[in-house]
Amino acid sequence: MTTSVATAMQNKVNALQGEAHFFEDSLSPAKVKEYLARTKESDKLKGMKWLLAMVSKGKDMSELFSDVVKNVVVKSVEVKKMVYIFLVHYADASPTCRELALLSINSFQKDLAASNQLIRALALRVMTSIRVPDIIQIQLLAVRKCASDNSPYVRKCAATAIPKIYALDKEQGPELHRIIEKLLKDGSTMVLGSAVAAFAEVCPKMYALIHPVFRKLCHLLADIDEWGQIILLNVLAFYVRNHFTDPNRMKAKLSSDRNSVPISTPTVQTNQVKRTKRRVLKKAFYSDEEDESVSEDEEIPPTVTPAVPFKSSTFNGIGQSEGGIMASEQDIGSANLDEDHRLVLRVSLPLLKSRNCGVVLAVCAFHFNCGTITDAVEQQLAKALVRILKSKRELQFSVLGAIRSMSAQRPKMFEPYLKDFFVKGTDPLFVSSIKLDILCNIATSSKWDMATPPSWSVVLSEFQSYTRHGNKKFASRSIRSATQIAAVHADALAPTIHALATIMLSSSDNYVIEASIEGLCHLLRRREQCDGREVVIIAQKLANSLNGKKSGFESERAKACAVYLIGEFFEEVGVDVVPDLVRMLAKKFHSF
Repeated sequence: MTTSVATAMQNKVNALQGEAHFFEDSLSPAKVKEYLARTKESDKLKGMKWLLAMVSKGKDMSELFSDVVKNVVVKSVEVKKMVYIFLVHYADASPTCRELALLSINSFQKDLAASNQLIRALALRVMTSIRVPDIIQIQLLAVRKCASDNSPYVRKCAATAIPKIYALDKEQGPELHRIIEKLLKDGSTMVLGSAVAAFAEVCPKMYALIHPVFRKLCHLLADIDEWGQIILLNVLAFYVRNHFTDPNRMKAKLSSDRNSVPISTPTVQTNQVKRTKRRVLKKAFYSDEEDESVSEDEEIPPTVTPAVPFKSSTFNGIGQSEGGIMASEQDIGSANLDEDHRLVLRVSLPLLKSRNCGVVLAVCAFHFNCGTITDAVEQQLAKALVRILKSKRELQFSVLGAIRSMSAQRPKMFEPYLKDFFVKGTDPLFVSSIKLDILCNIATSSKWDMATPPSWSVVLSEFQSYTRHGNKKFASRSIRSATQIAAVHADALAPTIHALATIMLSSSDNYVIEASIEGLCHLLRRREQCDGREVVIIAQKLANSLNGKKSGFESERAKACAVYLIGEFFEEVGVDVVPDLVRMLAKKFHSF
């Protein structure tokens, strides 16, 4: 009686403490092996907990693989789950573990028919984790069986196992394609995410598997798990670019056609009834059955020639889903889109509000490459990207990389958020460099709105403070970016040249001086009138360098730019001075 009470009290204490003591305390492998060899399931459970705790701490416990495999036949579901978790982790760790796992293949096959769905799924995971070509047919049979299981979780594990078999034996591709086709038609969103992932890895260009389920995938996009949404958006992006026309190219063509139509008075064409043949589809493009088409005659009634350019009509009621979350027609633009193209754009745009930053990036990339260019869409994409840019510091590099690519083509998107890309003192160098590129993209293409200061003026003022940055390589890169902006905007030439000359005189760093003189060399050639003050300063510094004094002209590029400017503006420097400089250059040419 006393022993049972003490055991009960100990169990209550352990329940209150939780499982933390398994991670805090250490146990020798011999003691764990002793627990696994006992007959009581409670001891086996305790031994497995110790074992998994040590595995989670990074210790190699593959030496106990043989002791764990013996416990595959235990009746306790909790112990069996832990055994399978361990076997999944070490099934392919070494040839010895692989051979021991093969000895228990019959037990794994038996557990594929267990009543517990977790046991069935774990048994499949262990079987497909054994990388032995001799049992590939057994693995394929297990995947085919689990793909028809009544549990969505087991079907999901079957979809996850498909890439493992394909990586082991690519000749099984045709059979795996049939399984993927079956899983893509599954009604569970838990299964669809893994099925699409298997499709993307095994047969990413077999779009015939996507045709029958395209609309279903679009409607269920918001319900799939977040990482499945990322994969599905990438698959849909390739699908859309392969099967639909570019809406922006169509829009540009319509615009050019509209501009080419002459404006005239309306004229009615009477007694000109035409008959033509047109093809009528009996079923939708994505129907499970083949489309049937017939030809019928169509009479074209008398038309009125419009006096204004042609305007394309919009689709009405396209992409309506039962209970689905979609964007409005105004959000995706009024381009003459295909029905299914419009559908995928409408169902994906609301995912910009997702809490997963990867989903937001995938949606932005999808609409940037496959969507319509409208102010409404661009505003939503830019707002979402700036939102996730501020969320976590670890994501800055990936998000800024996407923004840099987009701003190179559509800089107007990010102009309202210009100050969000200013470099902070805590930013690492690689993040600061990307921000410089983004600011340069926005400033070089911005147009001056007289009501507000120009973007290039704000960016140049910001770049001027970067020239005093502690990292001189970053400061020199800021100078080169400022030079690039000034070369585009004529109003920025004079102040930028003056600023570069001031930096060249005040700085003592070789990187900064080299970038300054390169910028002056590039900008002075673009200036219509040059008074030569900057070139005179450069000539003086070059003369000091030739006389052995420290001038900052230690790099070959700086010296080459100085010689070029003196030769280009020799009249401004002085006809009497230039020959002396050339004579000094000739004397020290071998060491210059």
